[in-house]
Amino acid sequence: MQTLRSLWRDKAFTLMSVLMLALGIGAVTSVFSVLNTVVLRSSYPEADRLFLVDELVPDLAERHVADAFPVNARHFEVWREACTACDSMGLARSGGGANMTGDGPPERVRMLAVTHDFLPTLGVAPQLGRALLPADDEPDAPRVLLLSDAFWRRRFQADPSVVGREIRLNGEPRTVVGVLPGDFEGLAGEYLPEFRLFSRDFDAVAPMRLRYAAVRGAGNYNFGAVVRLRPGATARQATDQMNAAIAPFVEEFNRPMAARLLPLDQTLLGNGAAGLWMLLAAVGGLLAIVCVNVSALLIVRAERRRGEAAVRRALGSSVSRLLGQALRESFALSVVGGAAGLLTAYWAVEGIVLLAPADLPRLAQVRLDAASIAFALLATTLSGALAAVLPALRFARVPIEGALREHQSSSTQSAARSRSRDFLIAGEVALSAILLLTAGLVGAGFFRLLSVERGFVTENVASFDLVLPPQDYPANDGSRGRFHDALLERLRSTPGVESVGFTNKIPLEGTTWVDSVRPAGSVQAPEDRLAAEFRFVSADYWRAMGVRLVSGRVLTSQDRDRKTAVLSRAAVQKLWPGESAVGKQFRGGPGDRTPWEVVGVVDDVRTASLDADASPIVYLSYWLLPRDDVSYAVRTATPPTGLADRIHQAVWSIDPALPVVNLRTMSQVVERSTAQQRFQTLMATAFAAFALLLASLGIYGVVAYLAVRRRHEIGLRLALGAEASGVLRLILGQSMRPVLAGLIVGLACAAWLGRWIESLLFDVSAHDPTVFASVAAVLLGVSALACYLPARRASRTDPATALRND
Repeated sequence: MQTLRSLWRDKAFTLMSVLMLALGIGAVTSVFSVLNTVVLRSSYPEADRLFLVDELVPDLAERHVADAFPVNARHFEVWREACTACDSMGLARSGGGANMTGDGPPERVRMLAVTHDFLPTLGVAPQLGRALLPADDEPDAPRVLLLSDAFWRRRFQADPSVVGREIRLNGEPRTVVGVLPGDFEGLAGEYLPEFRLFSRDFDAVAPMRLRYAAVRGAGNYNFGAVVRLRPGATARQATDQMNAAIAPFVEEFNRPMAARLLPLDQTLLGNGAAGLWMLLAAVGGLLAIVCVNVSALLIVRAERRRGEAAVRRALGSSVSRLLGQALRESFALSVVGGAAGLLTAYWAVEGIVLLAPADLPRLAQVRLDAASIAFALLATTLSGALAAVLPALRFARVPIEGALREHQSSSTQSAARSRSRDFLIAGEVALSAILLLTAGLVGAGFFRLLSVERGFVTENVASFDLVLPPQDYPANDGSRGRFHDALLERLRSTPGVESVGFTNKIPLEGTTWVDSVRPAGSVQAPEDRLAAEFRFVSADYWRAMGVRLVSGRVLTSQDRDRKTAVLSRAAVQKLWPGESAVGKQFRGGPGDRTPWEVVGVVDDVRTASLDADASPIVYLSYWLLPRDDVSYAVRTATPPTGLADRIHQAVWSIDPALPVVNLRTMSQVVERSTAQQRFQTLMATAFAAFALLLASLGIYGVVAYLAVRRRHEIGLRLALGAEASGVLRLILGQSMRPVLAGLIVGLACAAWLGRWIESLLFDVSAHDPTVFASVAAVLLGVSALACYLPARRASRTDPATALRND
């Protein structure tokens, strides 16, 4: 009780200390909660035996198509038989979607197509009904599917009787055989992001029903595979067996191909894990600054109580008793601060989850659990100990005679005490410099990423997806073309719409249809041919997306039955370097028997991500190969507010059963593409700004306290003729020395630590001189201001008042 009464008497000190500890402990606990759930935990049993599989194809990598590729289904088939080190393996890919009709309004159901052994390999079992069976995977088997937990609850209100019920997808009946558990979210993450094989946003899982014999043994890298090793088996053993199994394909097609096994959890996380570790380190530095500030406040409080401590020592109190009193007060502060920190962390976790990129796995499961509370208790204990040790020792080891004499005479401070305060200031500045430099480097990389030339515009452009059910719109009877003609006409006549076009894949939403291309008449070997993306577009697509025409012309309605194409600049530079491409011919892609004529060249467009080079693209008319799924781009004269209703009306005026899916603006597409970098930048900047604020307050408090303690000395100097400006320079110079020392140490540490964050930076060196100079200038400016304000007030001290009061 005596400890609590002592703290209650000093309300301002107690409130400030508890508030800083609460913010620091709350921040570090909330980030740990996210890290623990997303990085340190797995959704799958015995995850150390789970691996993702991709394929290395050197000749395609040399042509800069991609560093690695998804899996060929024929390869998977032989792996499944030959890999004795593998306990099981499964295949999956995004199954697009199907239109659900009946039992309510039409809805687009997002599908994930898997082999029957995919979910068991992960260790996932349905919460209702049964799993997929080998018989379900046969090409002619009755159609069945499993519902996701979210779709089951939203569409069927969690009715368990849905198991066994038939639902109609694209007009065909499918039987619901089970409901997946709520914590299964697919394999969302950064794994081969340019191919978008897996998706967190799926509503149902259906059997893949592949005819493996129909898949060519080279190319066709369209599937994601997951492997569970047998107990005791190694990834090297499995890789060797899998590569031996596909050796006949390597020989047959004269193309080197090799399987690669990647640990499931860390591969799905990609740079997300490094980013979260960086954020934990950042908030750890922030908590260290909090500890330094609280320690400084405790030292100031101990200085005020030196007389009290000396009297107690004179009356017989032991050093251990005084030390115990000081530590009890610090412990009480840390306990209250930790409790408040847990409450802060509860709200902070919700904020971080809201801001975090959606492709982080298990994000929906993040919460304050037992591990988070244990971590908060550890952080509270360590924070209290670090903040309390130095002040407690200073309070308990007061020399009796010196303290009484100093208390009575207000003499200047000892060199030892000055050094300890200088050390605290230098430590705060060094930690702040490291955090500011981390935020500055990550932020610089993020803004350079946003400034990359995308090749398309984002302002006033909206996009939506449509899938025409094959049974209603067969590919070969012209019905798809008639539908799109009618919809284009209706959308063009919509008020405010400037242009409308569509394609099979909107930029920044993944790679599609990669095939080899060669100039007509060329005798290039297959491994030397250009690998390019093929995009199927309508005539006004480039105008709607703001893609600039470089030369020639774009495709028009007259090109529907002609073998004409538009190429991107990257494709032209590879095929005919230094030459004009308009009028030239090439072979490749669909209909390779006769050449395609180039009628125009357009700017390069980023297709996979902003931090990946623009791929060579071949644009063909949609009408030559009409697909059932397309993405529309609608460009408006003003921001597309209220456009959603008009799009729905236009679509439903043609086909009331057709759902409009994934309505978004191109600005939102860019935001999703850069969500990981945006989150890291936002969090690092917020923590660095808070660290700078704490450091400036800490410096201000220490300098202000020193100025008050030196009031007698300052008054004496002024009384003897010293000028106020000289006193100002004296205090400012003495205060800035530890600031400069801390800045130098912080910059040196940040330069050494830079290698750990290089993987998070885009087009920025970890030792970028501009960022280092900017951080140094900001930190010096803020620290100088924090020193100047109390120094200026001290320089205006009235000598007579100071000497009389002392």
